Amino acid sequence: PAKKAKQDASPSAIPPRVVEYRDKLWRDICEKQLSAAGEKSMNVLLTLCLTGRVGNISGSRFKATAEKLAGNELPGEFSEVLTWIDQADFSLTDALTCRISAAAAKDMTIDTVKKVLKYLNTDLTKFWKIDQAFLDLHTKTELDVLAEELGMKSAMDGYAKSLAGKKDEHVKALMAIKDFVYEGKVPKVLMLTDD
Repeated sequence: PAKKAKQDASPSAIPPRVVEYRDKLWRDICEKQLSAAGEKSMNVLLTLCLTGRVGNISGSRFKATAEKLAGNELPGEFSEVLTWIDQADFSLTDALTCRISAAAAKDMTIDTVKKVLKYLNTDLTKFWKIDQAFLDLHTKTELDVLAEELGMKSAMDGYAKSLAGKKDEHVKALMAIKDFVYEGKVPKVLMLTDD
């Protein structure tokens, strides 16, 4: 047991709170990208169907998307919805078709989300930047490793003194590094690498 606890405390072990943050981030990005991916979104939809993952498509989530795009509430009965779709403008049905796979993003396995993001050549730097919410998830030991990895440690005057203080003050100091660029840096823990 003591050996396991020591192993879990290593910097390579990702704390569950960070995994939860990362997975939500990936799902949100996947949904956004699939909503705008056109043909690639259709390819993901077909792949979901051909691999038996149609159950990942949330009817209620997709209906909410359809109502938002249409600007009105959809009928509830199958034949009424079918009539509504049949009478809808092609641009609306085309937009809806592209968003079917996006509706699945929240319910796909995280492995599938990761594969989709890789397929879409996702550049995480376009969707994420270092922020206080992310830093707050980490212990001071983890923050020290992150600060080194992201270049914050070398960019910050008085880093050691800040690290020796209270965690919340250290996080604030990390978020206030003069001339530090918080965009374009993604830590390994959020990367789409193969584990």
